[in-house]
Amino acid sequence: YHSKQMIGKNVDSVLVPGEDSSPDEVSAYRQAIGVPDDIADYKLDAPEGVPEGMEFDQSVMDSFKEFAHTNNMPPAVAQQLVNMQMGLTTESMQAQEAQMQTFVAEQDAQLKREWGGAYEKNITDAKLGARDLGIDLADDHPVFNEAWFVQAMKRHGNAVGEDSLKRGDADFLGANSDKMKGQDIINNPQN
Repeated sequence: YHSKQMIGKNVDSVLVPGEDSSPDEVSAYRQAIGVPDDIADYKLDAPEGVPEGMEFDQSVMDSFKEFAHTNNMPPAVAQQLVNMQMGLTTESMQAQEAQMQTFVAEQDAQLKREWGGAYEKNITDAKLGARDLGIDLADDHPVFNEAWFVQAMKRHGNAVGEDSLKRGDADFLGANSDKMKGQDIINNPQN
């Protein structure tokens, strides 16, 4: 029966080695499918298009080469997996960035709804309150984008008051400055 099954099949075909296969059978199988004999023979390229803020880690690539060799993966397939993983990672990072931008826009819209025409003044007060505590709201910490945190910094800024010694730098303007009065006239329908 087995002889009849082999008729017409490629005589050079190699059977997948099992647990009881000899090292020569494993080597013949690897050679037939293009798997290198040594891990060092995997010549995988670092993936292109590494997203900004992310670094390529050679130790991860070395671990992957070991995984690929252990699982009889040809280098071309391994390279495709490296590229696919980078693509998935990039898509994931872009999705997270889009979610963060949506969240920041929602939080900003909430503050604009709640504060109305006093939005600019309150944002300035929030920056002053945060600065008084040693916090820069322009930093990338996620909590700095949350409406409740900005409101807390505004309350602290109001509690600090208009004291120019406390406020310091001229780039922050108090509620009574000409610029803030002008912004209030433009943005506040009650003015």
